[in-house]
Amino acid sequence: MDLQCDGLRCLLIRTPQDNLALSPREREIARLVADGHSNKIVADILEISAWTVGTHIRRTFAKLGVNSRAAMVAKVGLGFRK
Repeated sequence: MDLQCDGLRCLLIRTPQDNLALSPREREIARLVADGHSNKIVADILEISAWTVGTHIRRTFAKLGVNSRAAMVAKVGLGFRK
């Protein structure tokens, strides 16, 4: 958005969200995904349902603007650590 206000030019820019916007659980799940674990294994480790893991991953994808597990891991900056 670009506008003039009281003789000043104001420019509002939307920046991409970074991994700081992720909840602690989303970061934890991203770390486990980076370790190469499937949703089922992540669910077993965290003692939650695989459906809940999938929900966290979908929300993380949306927050980071990605559409794959590899892109999520790269954007969060974890890298595959195996």
